[in-house]
Amino acid sequence: MKYGEDKNRKIMQDKITWADQLVFIFPIWWGQVPAIMKNFFDTNFENNFAFRYTKKGQEGLLKGKTARVFATCDAPGFIYKLFIFPNRIKGYFKMYLLGFCGIKTSSFHLFDSMRKRDDASRKITLDTIYNMGNK
Repeated sequence: MKYGEDKNRKIMQDKITWADQLVFIFPIWWGQVPAIMKNFFDTNFENNFAFRYTKKGQEGLLKGKTARVFATCDAPGFIYKLFIFPNRIKGYFKMYLLGFCGIKTSSFHLFDSMRKRDDASRKITLDTIYNMGNK
């Protein structure tokens, strides 16, 4: 671990502790969350901060928090909604990541066919995500 990474982790964990609701916005790459976002979770949602193990089993330490998840993709939405989004994305967040840490996922939103949209349409989508994330 490099100097500064511990400081950055502490800053981010303080922000996570402070927040009542977390908002995650990301593109779906290769049918999954991008590696840089996974690294964010691996670094910041660590044992004894986000969860811990007890004699009774795993315990989420971020109970009382909610999360909203927004994802964009290039493919038509029906492909993701049928095959990828319900299991790989929702399951990842609800069961293996946020749920594991005690966070309730309040909503999932998928914005599809981003590559085919013109600049004006992409801006409308990003503005929509921004406004929904601020509610």
